[in-house]
Amino acid sequence: MKEQIQCLEGLVDLGESPSRLFSKNDLFFTIKHEGKGIVEVELREDGYLYVGEERVNLFLSDRQKGNSEIEANDLREEVESMECGSLNMNVLDHLFRNPELCPVDWKKEKNGKVLYVIFWDTIIRDFYDIECAPMDLLVEYVPCFYWENGNAHWGWISLSSRLGDNFMSAIIER
Repeated sequence: MKEQIQCLEGLVDLGESPSRLFSKNDLFFTIKHEGKGIVEVELREDGYLYVGEERVNLFLSDRQKGNSEIEANDLREEVESMECGSLNMNVLDHLFRNPELCPVDWKKEKNGKVLYVIFWDTIIRDFYDIECAPMDLLVEYVPCFYWENGNAHWGWISLSSRLGDNFMSAIIER
């Protein structure tokens, strides 16, 4: 029997600074945080997440399929070159605080591994890296959402990481 999905929703301010998501002890520098306006985030009866009236899909690059991996920064460039939009950390935070809005497909493992959903419209750099490393060695991070052991979680992925088929990008096709 197919699981009955009811429509659930909430509002997200895409333009709000993601800095409110960190404690005073977290030191980071925001490289990119795109998005503006207040939008409705909704899990509809069709099982998909919608931001405003646009449906969110999960994207997997051809270069990630099978046993292949792609560098996170290369995946970022591929997503940015597509005719689509992506989401920022504020949507991720809303899903984390309201896990009932998370689509069922985002809660499943992919090939026996945890599925990580990447939100490309926010990128940060650790302040410690800025103070200690030459500019060409600074590491940037992108936020990801994942579901593990029945609970929602979020974390950071380095743009120099290698990503397999269990790392998917949250995109809005236009």
